[in-house]
Amino acid sequence: MRWVAIAAIAVCVAPPTARADRLELHGRVFARQTASRVDATDGGAAPWRWDQDVASARFGVEYRAGRRVKLSLEVEFSDGDARPKDVWVRWRPVRAVAVQAGRFKRPISAVQLAGLWDLPVVERGLLGDLEVSGVRLPVGGRGDGIRVAWTSAVMPVGVEVAAFAPDVSVAPDASRHVPVDPWARVEWRVARGVTWGTSFGLAAFYDKPDRAVNYRHAPVAGVDLAVERGLVRAWVDAIAGIDPLPFALDVATIDLPCAMGGDGSATCPPVELIADRGVFAAVRAVAGARVDPGRGVRAVMPFVSATGVDLNTRFADDEVGQVGGGVAVELGRHLRWQVHAEWTVAAARAPVRDAVRAMVQLGAAF
Repeated sequence: MRWVAIAAIAVCVAPPTARADRLELHGRVFARQTASRVDATDGGAAPWRWDQDVASARFGVEYRAGRRVKLSLEVEFSDGDARPKDVWVRWRPVRAVAVQAGRFKRPISAVQLAGLWDLPVVERGLLGDLEVSGVRLPVGGRGDGIRVAWTSAVMPVGVEVAAFAPDVSVAPDASRHVPVDPWARVEWRVARGVTWGTSFGLAAFYDKPDRAVNYRHAPVAGVDLAVERGLVRAWVDAIAGIDPLPFALDVATIDLPCAMGGDGSATCPPVELIADRGVFAAVRAVAGARVDPGRGVRAVMPFVSATGVDLNTRFADDEVGQVGGGVAVELGRHLRWQVHAEWTVAAARAPVRDAVRAMVQLGAAF
């Protein structure tokens, strides 16, 4: 929780402003019932499973010191434990520039950057959950970092650069490799309620497991579109990059000629290993409509969702696809009811199996 201490100190030393300070509390709870069936590894169908749980319970505090300083502390309660989510302090030296430090989201993916309360779906999809030996695709998520953002006063454009602590241990010789994950993002507000984003980053990984000398950075880039205009609601991502997943490593050997000695022994040069990684490519979309029927119902949002992932373009049979649909009903500003069904189809080499899942969720927020 070192970022909490840093944020608190920053607020204490911030210069006084003309406006009064303000403290806000917020939170949300998602209670969910899920029916699911996942195919067995031998291709057979497993029985249906029923789960009922509190999928998310989150509590947060926001403190504003005038117009220039804002502090956010947000904690997630799940599985009998409490984990920090958003823990940061933001300072605006001038109106167009913001400096943020702490724990916050990496700047990539419209679906990932949008809050779950703003999206009609129950879950964002499988893209952020694909995992091999504890390694995930670099497609978003939170991290400890520092960020500088600039917003133009004359054009609908914003630019931000950030540096995050890697999710893996840093190599001992940090002078040879970048000891942080750098990110950059440009957003262009095409029209009112329509935003186009372009992101680029370098995500740290180990080229071979458990060897710090094989610390590397994999480039990743993405474009996205967010539309919240009139009845239309849509979030679309396209992301690609060097695949950091362990199974993607394809090692080839090059055998050079050996020299024969007079005693019949062979002197061979060392074998050279070549690690030629492929590229992952993913698309993800959530689209729907927001209708206001009145009569005590704030909004009805029918939606469809789709995700397609090629985990490595060099290999076959590692693709994963997922489609879904449902409806979200807002019963006022603080209460929401959702129904979401999704189907997953996975190739033989993929780290997930074919599955069907239906979810009913009741959410409350303040």
